[in-house]
Amino acid sequence: MNGTFARYLLLLLAISGSMILVAADRGREDLLDDDDRKEIALLGSDVMGDSVELGPIAKADDWLPLAERKSTFKFTSGDDRGKTVVMTEHYTKDNKQNPKGHTGPSWVITDPNTNVSYIQQDTDGNLHMPTQVDLSQKVVSTFDPPEPILLEGVKPGESRTTDIKVEVYDISDPDTVSHSGSMKATYTDLGGFKITVPAGTWDARLVRTTYEGKIGPASVSDSVYRFYAKGVGCIAAIDRSHISAFLVYNKSSNVGRILMKEPTG
Repeated sequence: MNGTFARYLLLLLAISGSMILVAADRGREDLLDDDDRKEIALLGSDVMGDSVELGPIAKADDWLPLAERKSTFKFTSGDDRGKTVVMTEHYTKDNKQNPKGHTGPSWVITDPNTNVSYIQQDTDGNLHMPTQVDLSQKVVSTFDPPEPILLEGVKPGESRTTDIKVEVYDISDPDTVSHSGSMKATYTDLGGFKITVPAGTWDARLVRTTYEGKIGPASVSDSVYRFYAKGVGCIAAIDRSHISAFLVYNKSSNVGRILMKEPTG
């Protein structure tokens, strides 16, 4: 083998290796479709970077630590764009303080402007939301089985679908179901991405959950996107309209938000 041919062969091998790496990257990026990218753009043009390799979740609470703490987010779209909100997390095991239809100890995540979400961890380690209080519409929605938040063992690109019965109560009349129905929630792990927000830069996992169904008079069809950083929790999100908002307004109003600083106790 002469020197010229050897150099040519090495060049071909290098090009082939680069093409394989690019193809692999594109394969991960192809987990996102045009609709996904349009929604994620609500976070801003400099938030999502290159894809990164992440395996399935081994422990869900590594990606959404359950602790008494506060997190400050800034809205990047919607009516409150540019404003900030402080979300709090606390633990409760007192059923007397729980809303109608909710039982058992929970971690409670409160967005003072919109909702209170009750998060529970099952015996397999998965995180679910059985109950949510809509503060603006003053109603409680219960989900049976609970909505998936973070599921262990789901591979990037893999989906899990759950058929959920939904009941909606008015806070002022908690013994009466004002609306009921069902929806199909499809949880998909969309892999890892380098995410930069004011709080820092992380290799974050993107989870998309889509909802299709009918609650009372309203048809539900929407998606929520959340980026989770290991050891930190949610660092960026595009949230859907709540069930009660569909009942009242029958429209979608997805809103982006990004973490301004790391959560504090």
